[in-house]
Amino acid sequence: MKSPLLFLTVLLIYFACNDLKLKAAEQEGIRIENQQWRLVRMTGSFINSETTGADMAWQEVYTLTESGDFTKERQEDGATITAIGSYQIVDLSDGPYFEFTYSESSEIIGNCTGDLKELLSFRNNALFGTWLACDGPGLEYQRD
Repeated sequence: MKSPLLFLTVLLIYFACNDLKLKAAEQEGIRIENQQWRLVRMTGSFINSETTGADMAWQEVYTLTESGDFTKERQEDGATITAIGSYQIVDLSDGPYFEFTYSESSEIIGNCTGDLKELLSFRNNALFGTWLACDGPGLEYQRD
């Protein structure tokens, strides 16, 4: 008899914590809804290696839907590359992140792991790529 009660208690705590995390993320100003995030700044590992606007190596936009799907489009050297997948908001120890899971491998996935997931941290009303941690460019996105 104790086992089902313990299971129900753990289940209730789990859902309550997830609800609190989502509410905390919403208080930070992020939520799952239709929106676009545009690349506005790239930095490198060298001091003063910042570029913005048309000077960046490529232009990029994430288009997010309320249903949790996304499209990432990169324009580089006259070519456009598109990748799709789903996203969710996750709360990690240092704050909220958008976690993008791609439906298939693509050269525009910016991560350190080489898999189909990409994390972008949310702070100061901007998204920041985590690729810089492994010698990729530092990418900053602003909401359109």
